[in-house]
Amino acid sequence: MDSSDDSHLARARDLDALDSPVAAAWAYELAIGHEPVDVEAFLDVAVIYIAAAEYGYQSAHALPEPYIRGTWEGLTRVLGVARDRFGHCDEISFWARFLQRSVLDEDDQFDDDCRLWLRRRESLVPSFYVYTCLREPSAEADARLLFEQVRAGRTTRDRFILSYLRSNLFGLSDLPCEDGDR
Repeated sequence: MDSSDDSHLARARDLDALDSPVAAAWAYELAIGHEPVDVEAFLDVAVIYIAAAEYGYQSAHALPEPYIRGTWEGLTRVLGVARDRFGHCDEISFWARFLQRSVLDEDDQFDDDCRLWLRRRESLVPSFYVYTCLREPSAEADARLLFEQVRAGRTTRDRFILSYLRSNLFGLSDLPCEDGDR
């Protein structure tokens, strides 16, 4: 085992793969604070915080109330640090505003910005929202590509996106689930 296997980031990714959100978020936070990490680490912990805003996720993971209450602050802090470190990134912008739009039904400009981000092709992530929530067939090809990228479900972010693709996709019902079920 080399020293990188002992890093907070490696531990965070292991815990995230095991679907242990509280422990994974804690390890991601340690990694972000103490190690050089890529933007993916920030996005992965951000989506853990976003997922924690959904009642079904809270219940399925038996999330403690103090943790749930702290996720909005954690999300805004983590994405703020990500913007400071990495500058403009469409996916950072997407996740920073996704919760406001999907849960709070705020941010009327979000839908148009998602279309713009998708046209710029910096990230395929907005395609799951454009195709499943806005129901725009023009995003189907990108949603299919995104499905292939996240289908292994290694992180909460991957699983979160898959949950939208699997439960809300109208034209992608032919996509197999990881276990072969439909």
